[in-house]
Amino acid sequence: DTVGPVAIAGVMGGADSEIHDGTTDVLIECANFSPSTVRKTSQRVKLHTDSSHRFERGVDIARIPAVLERTLDLILQTQAELGVEATVVGGMLDHYPVAYEAPEIVMASDMPTRILGLYISPATSVRVLERLGLAAREEGGQIIATVPPFRPDLRRPIDLVEEVGRVVGYDKIPTAPLGGELGLLAVRRDDEPPQEQPNQPVLSTQRVEAEESVRDCLAEMGMMEAVNWAMIEPKKDELFVETDAAAALKLRNALGDRTALRRSLLPGLIASVEHNLARANHDLGLFEIGHVFPGGEVQVENPEPMHLGLVLVGQIDEHWSGGGRPVDGFDVGGLVRRAVRSIGATIEPVTGEIPPWAHPGESARLKLGRKVIGWFGRLHPNVLDAFDVAVPVYAAELNLGVVLEREPSVPKHESIAKTPTSVRDLALVVPAALRFDELNRGMNQFRHKLLESVSLFDVYEGAGLEPGTKSVALRARYRDLSGTLTDKAVEKVHSKLLRHLERAVGATLR
Repeated sequence: DTVGPVAIAGVMGGADSEIHDGTTDVLIECANFSPSTVRKTSQRVKLHTDSSHRFERGVDIARIPAVLERTLDLILQTQAELGVEATVVGGMLDHYPVAYEAPEIVMASDMPTRILGLYISPATSVRVLERLGLAAREEGGQIIATVPPFRPDLRRPIDLVEEVGRVVGYDKIPTAPLGGELGLLAVRRDDEPPQEQPNQPVLSTQRVEAEESVRDCLAEMGMMEAVNWAMIEPKKDELFVETDAAAALKLRNALGDRTALRRSLLPGLIASVEHNLARANHDLGLFEIGHVFPGGEVQVENPEPMHLGLVLVGQIDEHWSGGGRPVDGFDVGGLVRRAVRSIGATIEPVTGEIPPWAHPGESARLKLGRKVIGWFGRLHPNVLDAFDVAVPVYAAELNLGVVLEREPSVPKHESIAKTPTSVRDLALVVPAALRFDELNRGMNQFRHKLLESVSLFDVYEGAGLEPGTKSVALRARYRDLSGTLTDKAVEKVHSKLLRHLERAVGATLR
């Protein structure tokens, strides 16, 4: 009023204006407040009342005079029954700066049928809307509905479809299996978006099924799926990014110490390991598939790559054939490569430069073709100290989105061979610095219809060899699916394999 505040509008009246035993004069006010304003005020002052509950959902602005008259009538009746003489002084004061104008919603006549999958004639839609208090008519293939003031929730054509559907009956809508493509809709903000948000690409059913195949594969191998917060403490997030990485995205409304968006899945997974170790669960295998946020400027395309992360701790379970053993880098590397192979992709380990959070000598990068997409191996003890984890942790993380974007290889049926194989061994001398991945790549580059496989079965370094060299033994299997192999045909292909390895990896016959 002219002296000071008397109430929090739409939420709660003030102590100075409340009715008490000595009250003799009562001023009755009936007002309408903006729903969004009342909702924000209620949240800001942390006060949720019957009044705010109603106003923040919208009330009928046209009923204010009727509500005032009914309130006055009830007060007079109550006072009369109590034997109190009540006198009405003055009339009604109305401050109504902008009168309510009933909005019109235009809906295509066939929209209820298209959305609900049930034929609903335009006449039925008009009849339903009129029964709900709307003024509706069909005109030129459209249904035009005038919204009454007691239905502020009706704003768009889809709202009218919902009204028609619930009156006709949801039970009458036919059931049908989902089909077609799964899509993501761009969500456009109203409160000054940071940038224009284009429509996001449609995710194919094949892409979604491939992601589920990775989950199923890891679960079948005994791993448990984890779901962690995307928000993270900056200090822990910084442990798992490259030295030249962009700054993390900060949150405006942070949840405690989690003031940034994660750039890696590993901090959340290691926190889960710490939680389990504190509860005497020492043998653990966890994986997570989720989005990470690289940081820096918000990108328009692929701003949130999909990653796959794994952690292994403890021992492999004991078996009747032998006792258990500690997990190692080969276990986590095998898991991640097998999971990716379940969707027809092949990734290879590459030794050399490793991430700063990895343990040297027990870690390697992962490559898909020529592109580095992740790493696997043992985490450095200095990193684990930040999580209060004192046991070795083997982990892996890769950009699963890159794998899912590639054209999947279609499995091909091969009948069981009816002809025998011919096995030939090769003892080769190669440079001592030659890595297995380089040798394996060289073996796989040689293709011939008679060559079934080439595998490494022995490595020797020591007496009898030139300094700086080592001996590797390869076993090649040959088979002719159309008939029995001859020694002449096998020797011809075997010689070609030897010449290829001489060129590819610098090998010489021992």
